[in-house]
This record gives sequence, structure tokens and C-alpha cells, in this order.
Amino acid sequence: MNIILDTDALLWMSQGSSRLGQETRGTIDEAIQDGTARFSPISMLEATRLHWDGRIDLKRPPETWHRELLDRGVREVPVTTDITILAASLEPQEGFHADPADQMITATAMVTRFSLVTSDRKILNWASGRSNIHCLNARN
Repeated sequence: MNIILDTDALLWMSQGSSRLGQETRGTIDEAIQDGTARFSPISMLEATRLHWDGRIDLKRPPETWHRELLDRGVREVPVTTDITILAASLEPQEGFHADPADQMITATAMVTRFSLVTSDRKILNWASGRSNIHCLNARN
């Protein structure tokens, strides 16, 4: 299965967190083995900011964490103009986040047609009524 890991799922996967559900952990492991696990560089922005703000502890410099993800087999999806235009169209009035990072990561999943692995309730609820995105709840 082709997947995009939202920042929460990426952090939980890399830290072996019990917040990541067993079913999802298996899906991620399989995608890594198949070479179909991806993340957005926007997740690096989010995680690095959280780390430097002291809200999370990556337990290593962000550059090292990034290299470890790549070495593990998780690949980046380049940010493209198609992704940024779609992200800008995701409207908070329609029940989506006002957060540009969430917009960018969700748009990445939509443009690539990869399943988005996230625990974000707002994204999961928003996506449940749409045919142009598939989400997996990271807690399952």
C-alpha cells in the first residue's frame, strides 16, 4: 500500500510509540519493505519546530532524525506546485484545518493518491466524506 505519513504517525513510528496502533504499524512496516512509505518535507518543518520549541524531544538533531528515516526506507515526496495550489484550496469553511502544514500534507496525499496515515480527527472526519482521499487512522 502506498502511504504518506502525517507528522504524528512519522514521529510515533520512528520512536516506537505505543500511540501508533498495531494494525497501522504493520501497514507502515509493509510499506517500508515495499518501498512505498513516504513523508512530506513539511513534516520535517513541523517536527523540527516542535523539537526546538521543547514540545517534543527527537533525542537527536533533526538532521540525524531525517537521515535515519531515509536510511530506514521512508522517502520524501517533493513539494510541487500542484500540491501547493491544492493545499491553498483546502478551506477551513468546509471543515478543514486553517493550518498550512496540515493543508500541505493532505494535499500531498491527494496529488500522489497515496493513503494518508494520521491521527488528526479533523482530517479523518473531513476525508471520510470524500472520494479523492483515503486516510488510515494511525491509532488503529
